[in-house]
Amino acid sequence: MPVDEQFERRRTAVTVLVRSVLDHLAAQEAQPRIGRMIDIRRWWRYGQEDFVGLQPRAWSMPAEAPIVGWLDKFPAMTAVRHAYDADSVQRARVDTLIGTEFNRQRRNFNWLLVEHIVQPMVLTTGTYGFDEALFDRLYDGFERGFGAQQIHIVEFLPLNGFESTETVVLLPDGLVLRRMSDRLMSAAIDHLAVPRMSPSMPSARPCGWAPGLRSATWPATTSRPSTPRPTDTPSTCWPAPQRPSWPWSSGTGDGAPATRPPAAKPPPQQTTRVPERRRPGEAARAAS
Repeated sequence: MPVDEQFERRRTAVTVLVRSVLDHLAAQEAQPRIGRMIDIRRWWRYGQEDFVGLQPRAWSMPAEAPIVGWLDKFPAMTAVRHAYDADSVQRARVDTLIGTEFNRQRRNFNWLLVEHIVQPMVLTTGTYGFDEALFDRLYDGFERGFGAQQIHIVEFLPLNGFESTETVVLLPDGLVLRRMSDRLMSAAIDHLAVPRMSPSMPSARPCGWAPGLRSATWPATTSRPSTPRPTDTPSTCWPAPQRPSWPWSSGTGDGAPATRPPAAKPPPQQTTRVPERRRPGEAARAAS
């Protein structure tokens, strides 16, 4: 089957599924509940400097939505799975480990559809209605992210205590200092790279800048890991190319840090000193 026909088959199947899901949700509650919600995955800016784990605008899903296998209860999900199974590339990415050769994660296909299509549609429209134009944009982004062959990684180092009125600061050797975006700040907080003024509210004041260190593009893979080989030579650059933020990526669309662990080093040799055994009398004489 031609690629265009396979894409249209998947798009049509997902369209029917999303319509069914929204109709089902509308029958459960007239309007979606949207407001602030605790977020354990990301820090959000509140005010000029403070970051809090509280998403300003989120959809409070019905209790059944986050349950594993929820979409499989809809008859339309069968056609979606068959449509993706017909494509050799897409088939290998459904309900499996995916990422780089050194960092792969398992992602549930059902939840990816909810997270990247159903949820943003509900948040954008504020209703359980189906918006055709919005769906086309969301599904195009889903296809690009789900079928991406490469993952772009940018490694960066936050600078604590650096302040400047400039928007860009040029450094030797091609390095550039720029202010970090909110998503970069969130990643820096997660990696304990930002001092916290309090346990629950990190401050952006001591760390608002970061130099672009290097970037590399790695092939996305679902196979057994082998020796990693980047598809391009790491180079100093900033920012990273804009890409959709995907759970299996080692970075985010605005240049979040790579999660590749540093090369393992052997632990330093330690010498254990065994105390000399003495009789009580000898110990007293030695102490005197």
